[in-house]
Amino acid sequence: MGGACKRWAARAMSFGSFLRPICRVLSGRQPQLQDSDERRALEQPAEDRAEGNQHDHQAAQAELDTTKAELRCVTWNIAAINNNPFEYYVTLDDGMGYKELMEAVQDFIDAPGPRDVKVGQVFTPAMFAKLQEAMVAQGWTGVDKVVSLWLMDFSNRSIISGFIKDKEIGSKRLASMPDRFTNTINCADGGIFCRPTVINNYAVEMPDLDAWFDQWFEFFFQTEVPVKNKHGEPETKKVCALLQPIKRAKYPAVTEEEEAISIPLQVLALAIFDAILVHIMNSSTNARPEAPISWHDIKMKLCGALVVNKQSNVISVLAEHAAYFDADIIFLQEVAGAFVEAFEQDDQLRNRFLLLAPKRIDYVRDQNSLILVAKDRLPPDTDAATCEEVDIGNALDSNTPVVDGDVCAFVVPLLFAGKAVKKTILASFHGDTAGLASTPVVAALREAAASRSLPLVFGLDANTHGLADPKGSTKHVDSFLADLQDGQEPLGHCWGGEDKRKWTTTCNARTYLQPQLNKAVPYAERLSSKLTDCNPKDFVLFSSSDFEVVVHAARDNTGRGVFVEGMDFPSLSFPSDHAVVSATIRKRKRED
Repeated sequence: MGGACKRWAARAMSFGSFLRPICRVLSGRQPQLQDSDERRALEQPAEDRAEGNQHDHQAAQAELDTTKAELRCVTWNIAAINNNPFEYYVTLDDGMGYKELMEAVQDFIDAPGPRDVKVGQVFTPAMFAKLQEAMVAQGWTGVDKVVSLWLMDFSNRSIISGFIKDKEIGSKRLASMPDRFTNTINCADGGIFCRPTVINNYAVEMPDLDAWFDQWFEFFFQTEVPVKNKHGEPETKKVCALLQPIKRAKYPAVTEEEEAISIPLQVLALAIFDAILVHIMNSSTNARPEAPISWHDIKMKLCGALVVNKQSNVISVLAEHAAYFDADIIFLQEVAGAFVEAFEQDDQLRNRFLLLAPKRIDYVRDQNSLILVAKDRLPPDTDAATCEEVDIGNALDSNTPVVDGDVCAFVVPLLFAGKAVKKTILASFHGDTAGLASTPVVAALREAAASRSLPLVFGLDANTHGLADPKGSTKHVDSFLADLQDGQEPLGHCWGGEDKRKWTTTCNARTYLQPQLNKAVPYAERLSSKLTDCNPKDFVLFSSSDFEVVVHAARDNTGRGVFVEGMDFPSLSFPSDHAVVSATIRKRKRED
């Protein structure tokens, strides 16, 4: 790796660490509470913490003989790493000024007033001149036309009403397309490179626009990165050479002239976009009268919790809470390869659980479903090689939105009462955003279980929705539940009670610091907006003829067996945007 390459790898917050983490040895000690909402929740009277008590019940069950008829099940979408730590509202200690910062950014964009200055006052003529010189040096076509667009159009636009809120810039992908290729670059050698911008894990401070532009320019035009070409072969390229033309055939809003000059036009649009974000953040530091807000410190705090230490935080939740460590089966979704490495380095978890992973995984998205099975529920000498993987690919329609790694299913010999062995299909699944793949996958697994005359136990993020969509573009939870009962061998589920508001396992909304402003939610409305993702998504399912619920589902969005209503998550100590769901089922007494 060249010198410039090393410098930029060092400036990335993660240092590639979430791909190759060194997981600390867990002591069993509960981590210190960091979030005031969590602290208040744990100080509540016992009667106000019913769901936490359910976890206590489960922890007590851990003392029972593990060859009993019960199966203590946990399902958790641990969430893929998000390149933008500011994209969703999180729960963060108010002492840092996170709330005030988010509200100030919102106010700047919603009601800029005199702050809606010309682009040329933020991305200055001197910056553009240097950019122009570099683009000419690259030999790009159409730089002269981009110069004309700058002088006659872009430099005179208002930064908010004329640029950030311009729908044409969005529909033409002028800023989002280059952001996709340069926001966070995963290199062929495992290194990570982050563009100097607000909306990723870039770690160097940008106290003013001059400091930002020096870093941005060096990254874009002077930094070489090792990447793989379309044939999978490693090669070294400058960052600016990673950009791709915007094709009018795919994005018809783009004119023929814009298509012809789309490379330098993208660079200009991205430079303006990044400059405006840095300007907004630095202009919002005085939103708290008593003390300036350091948006950089807040960003680093978020990056540390949600990126650099994400896998160790996930390991901590699973290893340090009895209800999870003593579980018999843990179904995980959106698992990165870094988690597997962290799991293998953790003696407690590795000695307690057998890890099952599908043969076909997605190395690019790095979001795969896994299963952990307690070794004391398995016959001796059972390992991953002796468990048959269940492939349902041929049972799914080609239009079903399922990709490699979404489904993890195995035939597993489980020990029950009296040391009896019962082969059971265990499955973990991550559904598509709309939830439309969930019913077909469930149906295919039911068919696989029926064809083998085996019971099914299934943990999944079904991505079901609490509000019905008249167009049917999302899967409603009631429709999904009805599907579970349709046909032979119906499936039961872990939830108790009819109030599905008590089934919600997500609570997050987009901030104003992300490209899709049409999906941004005001801070004060983040818990009530229709755009907020507050839905009943996660389930433990089981063959009704073979199992019954003993302890209904309990939710946890703190990592300590407590669910705090009306709290954004993830948080500094809870690393996922999905709650942990745990339930206990029992094998029915019947002739096998």
